[in-house]
Amino acid sequence: MANKKLRPYFLAHKLVVYTDQPLKLHFTKLEASGRMLNWAIELNAFNITYEPRKAVKAQACADFIVEMTRHVFAENTKTVWTRYVDGSSTQNRCEAGIISQSPEGDTFEYAMRFNFHASNNEAEYEALLCGIKMCKAAGAEEILALSDSQLIVSQVNGTYEARDPTMIKYMQAVHQEVEQLKSFEVRQVPRSENNHADALPKLASSASCDTPRHVFWEVKEQKSIEQVEVATLDRTSTYMDDIINFKMNGVLPDDSRQAAKLQKKCTWFEMWNDTLYKKAYSRPLLRSVTPEKGQEILEDLHQGLCSSHIGGRALAEKALRTGYYWPTLKDDTISLVKNCDKCQRFAHLQHRPARVLTPITSPIPFSKWGMNLLGPYNAAPGGSRYVIVAVDYFTKWVESRITQEYKN
Repeated sequence: MANKKLRPYFLAHKLVVYTDQPLKLHFTKLEASGRMLNWAIELNAFNITYEPRKAVKAQACADFIVEMTRHVFAENTKTVWTRYVDGSSTQNRCEAGIISQSPEGDTFEYAMRFNFHASNNEAEYEALLCGIKMCKAAGAEEILALSDSQLIVSQVNGTYEARDPTMIKYMQAVHQEVEQLKSFEVRQVPRSENNHADALPKLASSASCDTPRHVFWEVKEQKSIEQVEVATLDRTSTYMDDIINFKMNGVLPDDSRQAAKLQKKCTWFEMWNDTLYKKAYSRPLLRSVTPEKGQEILEDLHQGLCSSHIGGRALAEKALRTGYYWPTLKDDTISLVKNCDKCQRFAHLQHRPARVLTPITSPIPFSKWGMNLLGPYNAAPGGSRYVIVAVDYFTKWVESRITQEYKN
């Protein structure tokens, strides 16, 4: 193996082999047979000297260990802020409590009282939102929120679906607050582990401006979701709208040309279970998607979990084999491959020209002349009044000839 991997070094240098085995006897005398003979013939091409193995001193081994051992320094790499939140609502009052623990171990208590009526779930959301804002104000980039409400934790994590409009607004507000964080995690804890945060709401309900305690407290006048603008979906028109409208309702454009064009185009499409599919020559029905959805599909096929980083045309064929279609499929695949960082770094070098070459009709590219007719001038001896000038494009050589006037 060393001969195959390091053959250029074996040919350029003298080799010394330290061994405690009788290798010199077998490799210097060609009396062996079989594979030993083949090895001996192959190794005789090098300048190899065999010497007995020398003793390894303990000091040399100790020096090597000291030199190559890396020193590990203990660092405090914990950067996660831990936040205990709890909210409660009764017939007479609504309040929330928050306990914050910094990475250094410092603990901060915060209590809130609401001047508006809210349910238990709304109070839990208010406490979670306030806790996230406080951590961000303190410079936290990684937050771990602990709550005893299974509904709130499951909705934020995506396990439960929020159907109530108020819960949807609160969940969107939480997602907007954590967009700029490096990491955010919310976990459910038993009520026995959240007693301290549960006691803070009672303090907020009886607190006044001259409270002598060190607990921070606040009175909120309105809900957090009343200050958050809920994002609306962009329902812009796509290439599928006219086709679906014609397939479902039989509506055609007012322009006769556009109507005829749409009717011919719709023969390649089919509606199945309220989903638009495109027919193909030798493939099953292809599901029609928007270009935005198609971009997500291409990114998943090209650089997702099962990424292969194939070329543009191969990626387009793979998307079709997967069962999707949109009009700009081929152009999107080529653009995606060109903008892929890993493909540009590790792909094979392309020896083809970057642009399409333009063929030249002349067999010799520079064997061309430019000609021009000058005149008429005053008649010269012989009646010549015109000058024909020819210039070589490559050498700029000028040829001229005086001619007479010719009549058709």
